[in-house]
Amino acid sequence: MKNLIPVITAVLLGLATVFAVSKATNKNTVEAKQNGKMIKVLVASETIKKGEMLDNKQFMAVDIPEAYFERLSNDLCKEEDQSLIQGKRSKRPITKGDYILVSYFDEDSELGKGKWGVPVTFSDSALLRMLKVGDEIAIAGTFTYTSRQSESKDENAEKKEVSRTVTMVLYPNETIQEIQGTTVLFAMEPEKAVKLTAIQRRVKLFPLKRRPNDDSFTNRTEISKFEDGNLMTEFAIEPDDETK
Repeated sequence: MKNLIPVITAVLLGLATVFAVSKATNKNTVEAKQNGKMIKVLVASETIKKGEMLDNKQFMAVDIPEAYFERLSNDLCKEEDQSLIQGKRSKRPITKGDYILVSYFDEDSELGKGKWGVPVTFSDSALLRMLKVGDEIAIAGTFTYTSRQSESKDENAEKKEVSRTVTMVLYPNETIQEIQGTTVLFAMEPEKAVKLTAIQRRVKLFPLKRRPNDDSFTNRTEISKFEDGNLMTEFAIEPDDETK
């Protein structure tokens, strides 16, 4: 029993020390908050893989004492500096809860100067399995429109509405910046980005993989459009009884 007394005493002293340190730390934190000496820095809200492009869902801001911030790396990313890292690729894995340093990311944005990022969802997600970041593709679209036409050459003849379905190349040469699930990110000039944003609301889009560094067919007007109504004659398909 006498041998246990020193052990118990040591445990109690250890607990008392931990409590005192914890109390002192909390006191300093409270005083820092009261004196306005806290600063917001960014930490990873989830594990970030090497080579992954960062978005604002992958980090969050936390408060730390300003004095503690000064003792850490001056490369620590503050909340107001988050624009320095958004859209950039991590050069190393970052564990959830780790502080985020600006030096963890590539200096240049993947989008490039004067470019906007456009997320695109293609109609056939299975095609994305054959693509990877850096691939060059053409973006084709299938859409239906209605025109008024007359079956007679007479200008006064009654015109009827005719529905047509057309497939054509909309953007002949774009490079994939990122693939997240069924969404692909492209970097485009603002005008092209706005047009594609509007187009994908009404058009079914499909990716067509190109040969790398191929400078042929870079103008969409060089590639003819295809109308579904010409399917039978284009490929010399004999219509069956149901389509006659």
